Amino acid sequence: MRHLYTLLIAMLTLAASANDSTRLSLTPFLGLGLNSPSVKTDGSVQSRHVLNAGVRLDYHLGNHWMLGAGLQYHFSDIIVNNNSFLRCGMIGLIAAATFRYRAIFLDTGLQLDVPVHSDFHNPNWEAYHGYVDNMGNTNGVVLGWPVGVGVQLRHVVLRAGVTVGLTRVYNSTAITAARNNIFTFTIGYRFRLK
Repeated sequence: MRHLYTLLIAMLTLAASANDSTRLSLTPFLGLGLNSPSVKTDGSVQSRHVLNAGVRLDYHLGNHWMLGAGLQYHFSDIIVNNNSFLRCGMIGLIAAATFRYRAIFLDTGLQLDVPVHSDFHNPNWEAYHGYVDNMGNTNGVVLGWPVGVGVQLRHVVLRAGVTVGLTRVYNSTAITAARNNIFTFTIGYRFRLK
């Protein structure tokens, strides 16, 4: 275990010692995670998986601060009452501020998601042989509060974060009115543009 700590410290030191005079950077990323919805209606809800991918453009303000904007797509699903499945894919716009200290960074901001597809499935109902369109019960805009911590090793960016749902994904006529709380681990590669 001591060797693992030594290797980690050496990697962080190497990343921190790199001369970075970047003013503008572009970071594509890919991530996996869990959706842990909070529910305001009756019924049980279980966490399910999340897949997200996107790109972020950052303007570097000196050594410690960055302001960024990004575009991402994320797919999430949940199980309702042990037998129904709700799936939703969203395109999101992100505005964020990042504080960096050497190779470690913290970020937060605001995320605006627009659902592009939403469907529902209950395998116990014979009338539903597949997934049924659920866009009519899905809110047109969903707000979230992303917070993350990560490390940049040379150009590779590793981030663990949570996006806390500020508004409900599904409206009151849906099976459940849930706010998505999404936990993700992403890996990206930061390209220096200027």
